[in-house]
Amino acid sequence: MRKKITLSLFLVLFLIASKISAQSTTGIKYPAGIHQATSSGLKISPNPLVFAQTTNSSVIIGCTSATNGLFPSNTITPNCSGNYETITSQSYAGEYSNVNVIANKQYSFSSSVTNDYITITNGTGTIIYASGTQPVIWDSGSTTGVIRYYLHTNANCSSEQVNRSRYLRCADASNCVPPSNLVVSNVTSNSCKIAWTAASPVPSSNYDIYIVTTNNAPDANSTPTLFSTTNLSTSISLNVAAGTTYYYWIRSNCGSTTGSWISGGNFTTPPALTCNGASYGLYPDATFTPTCTGNPQQIVADAYAGEYSNVNVVANTQYTFFSSVSSDYITVTNALGNTILASGTTPLNWVSGTYSGTVRYHINTNASCGTQNTNRVRYIQCMGLPTCGVPSNLVLSNITSNSCRLTWSPPATTPTGYDVYLSTVNTAPVSGTAATYTATGTFIASLNPLTASTTYFYWVRSNCNGTKSNWVSGGSFTTLTPLTCNGAIYGLFPAATFTPSCTGNPEQIVNNAYAGEFANVNILINKQYTFTSSVTTDFITITNEGGTGVLASGLTPLTWNSNFTGVIRYHINSNANCGTQASSRVRSITCATPTGCNTPLEPYTDGVTSTSINIGWFAATPVPSNGYIYCYSTINDPFSTGAITGTTTETYAVLNNLSPNTTYYFWVKSNCGQTQTDWISGGSFTTYSASGCNAPTQLYYDGLTSTTNNIAWVAPTPAPSNGYVYCYSTINDPFSTGAITGTTTETYAVLSNLSPNTTYYFWVKSICGNTQTDWVSGGSFTTYSATGCNAPTQLY
Repeated sequence: MRKKITLSLFLVLFLIASKISAQSTTGIKYPAGIHQATSSGLKISPNPLVFAQTTNSSVIIGCTSATNGLFPSNTITPNCSGNYETITSQSYAGEYSNVNVIANKQYSFSSSVTNDYITITNGTGTIIYASGTQPVIWDSGSTTGVIRYYLHTNANCSSEQVNRSRYLRCADASNCVPPSNLVVSNVTSNSCKIAWTAASPVPSSNYDIYIVTTNNAPDANSTPTLFSTTNLSTSISLNVAAGTTYYYWIRSNCGSTTGSWISGGNFTTPPALTCNGASYGLYPDATFTPTCTGNPQQIVADAYAGEYSNVNVVANTQYTFFSSVSSDYITVTNALGNTILASGTTPLNWVSGTYSGTVRYHINTNASCGTQNTNRVRYIQCMGLPTCGVPSNLVLSNITSNSCRLTWSPPATTPTGYDVYLSTVNTAPVSGTAATYTATGTFIASLNPLTASTTYFYWVRSNCNGTKSNWVSGGSFTTLTPLTCNGAIYGLFPAATFTPSCTGNPEQIVNNAYAGEFANVNILINKQYTFTSSVTTDFITITNEGGTGVLASGLTPLTWNSNFTGVIRYHINSNANCGTQASSRVRSITCATPTGCNTPLEPYTDGVTSTSINIGWFAATPVPSNGYIYCYSTINDPFSTGAITGTTTETYAVLNNLSPNTTYYFWVKSNCGQTQTDWISGGSFTTYSASGCNAPTQLYYDGLTSTTNNIAWVAPTPAPSNGYVYCYSTINDPFSTGAITGTTTETYAVLSNLSPNTTYYFWVKSICGNTQTDWVSGGSFTTYSATGCNAPTQLY
């Protein structure tokens, strides 16, 4: 039994707990979680609007049935203050209310349920005055007395015993005609589009929009939360919060007067899933229907990362979604965007199964849902499922300079084998294309021999006793740059990463290793590792986990002192020419705490100019008691006449007074008091010419406050002709999104409008006409908190 509710005033005082700052330069004020899409590249077309509009024609259809009767039982008399009033919050569809009306007033009838259908009749229900999907606006003219206010779920006069609020507004008849046909579309986890039919006549100023997360209707004095850009606008695109219900109203703004607020009802954004947002909205507006001939089809050539397209799909079909940007990340959802059907890096394969209808096809720059308003081509390819099922989940791993591992998942019915096609050209194979490799299982342990520093494209298909499935693309990969024996034609063995116990005793990894394989080993910082093969002539190479940097190499046994914790690759070859041999040998390792006087590691250079450079290295373990000796010379011999030496207790040194456009060699060794290690070569470097473009040096900062800082540097020689570019960011990357840059001809810059208690990184580079140097890092600084002790500014 529902509690009977008497008329209560629906007066909303929109209390603002704190001032809402204006966004960008448009003067728009947004509530929490909402902002207007600001990208100038946003591409949105108006959608068709479906809305039953109130009409003044002599014949008006409507719904005058009331299976749930009269509710409330008393007749409602609105106060005609111009504000919305709630008749009841427990109304059913299939009821009517009696309302006293007076002449020459404008009445607005609405429901809390967006699609409810409203009919207004005379007191006996025999004459229909107005009807349509809520809200319905009706001018009483000469009518006075009781009218009936019917509510149904649709124009078919359906009933529903579910509570909804029934609203009413009475005001003086206004010449500021409201918009109609309010519609929300393209709702994602972070964006939506609101559209309406323009008022007639068009308001002289614009449209006011009121959007909040609570169902509190605005009154005539409420401050709009958004504004349309012009009086000709009939839509607006917003960025919103995920998993949130919004309520919204729109009114005409005629300058000196405003019209009635018209409710659009409410909408709820989907929860935040795997990149199901679209800050740039839907594009193109039309739903794309692929022809499923097996050939790629272009949807658009100017897609953005952060957009989605609607695509019609059919059941039992294989779809491939791909972007022209090879690193883009794709997400496919159902039509409402609240269920992820597939996601992954382009190209993305998905079998529709029993699903048919519309899907959303999202593109982002990466798995973190990055956005980018630069053009890329959006493609799709589809084909019917063959009787021989396709493999899926193609994965490349263990990439070296001459090999890699490929795995995949089998189809529901396991085939007799698989074909693999590998190519350096991104041209998809056809049914008659011969396989590059074949396999009976779901992997190839080592695809070889491959060419170093080369990009390959690959496809896999099933072979069902001679019946072949369609080729499935796995995308592309690039082999490593060739270093000192960082290839492995026999791949990774064993598959598990080995963790030595570090007792100082030798430990066997395997007794059936090949020359031309590598093993992964977990290592700890500040340990001494000895790598040993049972074949005394074998050559060993130690690289980082990705195989992109050689840490040590030499004949077995090879000793290396670690300077980090992580994973390394432990390669064995038969000789220093990276020879291979498919015969077993024992692969061993010894881990111990280092003692004695050990050499520094991995010398390197940075910050070269025409007359100076910084050299550095990683500390020896243990750290030598008397620091380090460094040496540099124009002759590749640390004992040559004219070689210059120096000492330091740091792990770096600055070499000054160098000759421009000159090649130097440098070395470093540990100094342990009475004992010194051998020289370790850092290779060579060449200084810039005196007329070249040299980078600034000695970056520093001073004058730090909670919101400002001064950064400065020392000019190179010669000074750059066009000054300097400086950059700062809260992310340690000058190319990061949000990084701020500026230019100056001085050797300093003032950074303003910083956030309190925030860490920033900064960089500077020289501009020499059409040439620029690399960024030079100045490190980081942290602004003071807003309540801290801050320095005065603007001295004069």
